[in-house]
Amino acid sequence: MPDQVLVINDALALIAEREITAAELSGGLTEPARVMASAWPAAVDTCLSLAPWRFASRLASLTCLGSLPDDDPAAYAAPGFSRAYAIPADHLRTNWLRDRPDPSALPIDFLLQDGFWHSNSEMLVVSYVSHQYRPPETWPPLFARLVAAHLARQRGPRLRPAADSNELRLSFDVALDQARTADASETPFAWHAPGRLVRARQGFSRENGGRW
Repeated sequence: MPDQVLVINDALALIAEREITAAELSGGLTEPARVMASAWPAAVDTCLSLAPWRFASRLASLTCLGSLPDDDPAAYAAPGFSRAYAIPADHLRTNWLRDRPDPSALPIDFLLQDGFWHSNSEMLVVSYVSHQYRPPETWPPLFARLVAAHLARQRGPRLRPAADSNELRLSFDVALDQARTADASETPFAWHAPGRLVRARQGFSRENGGRW
């Protein structure tokens, strides 16, 4: 089972830097420990946002705003849309939105704006990557290797100015391909009740040019 020290030491190995201990990491006792600890949160969120990871994806069935009697759902929606749905608080990446729980249904068009998904659907089923899977103990081995490769690519040149940036980029690309092949899917398995509002940061939508 991966943990933070093991993942960081895998990153340090990619730049031929000596391993650190848990005490060094928690106390910031060495430069590699301080550099990697500061880079850790952004590296984890970046890697979680790169694909529809099976281990980190949740499925939610949402109710639009304005669904109470005498209320108008369209009043909450962005121009061109008739419904607004609150994005769960643990959202990191939108995998897809559908208008019914049928797995064969095609993803629908939507807009991410101000902490809401806006669509014309009267029902919304959404798959998204959750930040509750930030702890490395929840990761499969190839995803842990991806985070290590990302850390090495981002912080390696600072710790080892002579590090080959092309080689580090290649290591990251290979790790990403392997992790996607093994652990990414369009079929998440965990259900999540609708949560608090957050601002979405990635997804397939008009807003980002139709990219996943």
